[in-house]
Amino acid sequence: MRRLGRRWSWGALFAVLFLIAAACGDSGSTETTTGATQAPSTDAPTTDAPPPAEPVTIGMILVGPENDRGWSQAHAEGGEYVVNQLGGEVIIIDKVNPAERPETTFAAVVADLSDQGAEISF
Repeated sequence: MRRLGRRWSWGALFAVLFLIAAACGDSGSTETTTGATQAPSTDAPTTDAPPPAEPVTIGMILVGPENDRGWSQAHAEGGEYVVNQLGGEVIIIDKVNPAERPETTFAAVVADLSDQGAEISF
């Protein structure tokens, strides 16, 4: 009976993975009203493209040093990538944790980022 439960578990897992892959897959073609498929046109730009984004200022609060070769550095590099793609700047405050800065509160850090012009803080 125990083996049957494992088989059902594996079967369910593969079914879910298959459904996710099928939902995320790109068909590469569009269907017309007659049911025929036609390749998407690549010669004209699409009109559904979003307008260019205005530069944004992002505030980042890191628990460790910005160059820790770990999570904090990965988040800092991700923020830099976003502002390079969209324009703007990133303001980073690192080492926000009780061991490094016991007197600092999260609310004070967010207020400081807001005062520096951060529109989005995380």
